[in-house]
Amino acid sequence: MSRESILKIQETEEEAERLIAEARELAKKLVADAQRNGKESLRVAEEESRAAAAEMLGQIRERTAQLGERLDSESQEACEELRRTVQLRRKAAEKVIMRGVEAKCRFVQ
Repeated sequence: MSRESILKIQETEEEAERLIAEARELAKKLVADAQRNGKESLRVAEEESRAAAAEMLGQIRERTAQLGERLDSESQEACEELRRTVQLRRKAAEKVIMRGVEAKCRFVQ
């Protein structure tokens, strides 16, 4: 081979090595950037998830409180209805007892 060909091959090899080194550096930079961006994306996603979970928890607590109030109100109404029923039955029972006592008293006299 001629000296010129050998020099051309050496220059091409040196250029190839330089390009390979640049590619490696670029690849390292891209990997570092991707990791940094990935970590940042993960951090943002975690923050958003925490915020969404907190909001959902707040909504659940609010609905639970509303349900508790509604159930309490319904229970109070049912209790009042039972009290009214008991009062009516007690009065009816008192009348029946009093009639029985009066009948026995008349019978005894």
